Amino acid sequence: MTPSTINLFKKSPPITWEKLPDDFILPDEPVDNNLQPLLAAALRESLELAGLILESMLIAS
Repeated sequence: MTPSTINLFKKSPPITWEKLPDDFILPDEPVDNNLQPLLAAALRESLELAGLILESMLIAS
């Protein structure tokens, strides 16, 4: 196997979006992300299986 280099300085694609109309009303209520606990648990499990989480670490989500 030969070592390969990874280019970490790839140029990001331009991201653009259209401006909302001036009369567009955004709600003031916070929006809950129902998938956040599931994603946090999956990430924690994958980090734990990879041995990257130690017993002495405090993990919050």
